[in-house]
Amino acid sequence: MARRGEQFAGAFGTVVRRRRRLDEIEQGAQVRLAHRVPRALSACVASGPDAAPAARTAGPSLPAVDVGAQRRARFADVAVATLTFVALNVATFAVTHNFLDVATLTGESLRHGALQDGALFAPYIDGRGEWWRIVTGTFLHANLAHLVFNMFLLYLLGRRIEGYAGPSVLVGTYLVSMLGGSAGALLASPLAATIGASGAVFGLLGCAFVVEFRSGSNPWRDGLGSLIVVNVVVSFLIPNVSVGGHIGGLVAGALAALAVGDLRRYRHWLVVWGLFAVIGAAAAAFAVWAAGTWVEPVF
Repeated sequence: MARRGEQFAGAFGTVVRRRRRLDEIEQGAQVRLAHRVPRALSACVASGPDAAPAARTAGPSLPAVDVGAQRRARFADVAVATLTFVALNVATFAVTHNFLDVATLTGESLRHGALQDGALFAPYIDGRGEWWRIVTGTFLHANLAHLVFNMFLLYLLGRRIEGYAGPSVLVGTYLVSMLGGSAGALLASPLAATIGASGAVFGLLGCAFVVEFRSGSNPWRDGLGSLIVVNVVVSFLIPNVSVGGHIGGLVAGALAALAVGDLRRYRHWLVVWGLFAVIGAAAAAFAVWAAGTWVEPVF
C-alpha cells in the first residue's frame, strides 16, 4: 500500500509540474528548441500563440528566386548562340567541301562553284546585284586550317561575350561585325574574291575589348588587348589576308558595343535589337556602296 501511495504521489506531482510548465509557456516563458529553426519561428514559440503573427511579420524573409534569371544564366553557360554560329560555319564547310572528303581538306579545297556563287566579289555585287554575297562570303572557308583558326577564336570570344551580356547581344554583335567586315573588305580590295568569318571574329574582339573596359576590367592585363594588336599586325604581314575585312569587323564590333552601352541596363530585348538593327543596316548599306567603288578603287 505504501508503494502504491508513493507511485500515485509521483504521478500526481508530474501532472502538476507539466501543468505549471504549460502555464509558464502560455505566459511567455522562454522555450529551448531542440532543432535549429529560423529566429522568427523561435520568437513565435517563445512569445506564445497570440504573438505569433507579429513575430512572423518581423522576422527575416527569404529572397525571391528569379527563375527566369536562373534559366538565362544556364543558357549563357552553355553558350548556345556561340555554338550555333560555329555549327553553321562547320555545316557550310562540309557542304562546300564535298562533305568533308579527306582528299579535299588540304590546300585551297573550296569547290569552284561555291566560290563563284557565294564569295565576296565587288563586280558581281555591283554589276549583277548579288548583294547576298556580303553575307554568304562570311560563311565560306578556303580549307580546314582556315576554318579551325576562325572557329577557335569564335568559340573563345563568343563564350566570353555571351556569358557577360547574353545570347541576344552575341548574335547582334556577330551579325553587325560580319557586315562591317564585308564593307571593309569591299572597300580595301574590291577586285579580290574574299571569304571567311574573320571579319565577324575581329568584331567580337572589338566588342569584348569595349565591354571589359566599360565594366572596369583592364583588357590589357588579361591579354585581350595584346591579342588584338598581334592579329592586326599579322593581317598586314601574311599575304592573301583581307586587311580591310579584319579592320572593318573590328571597328564595327567596337562601335556596336559603344552604341549599346551598358548592355544590362535595358529591360526589353526590343531596345537592344533595335540598336543592332540600325547599326547593321548602316553597315550593309556601306558595304553595298563600297562594292560600287570597284571601277575606281579607293585604295
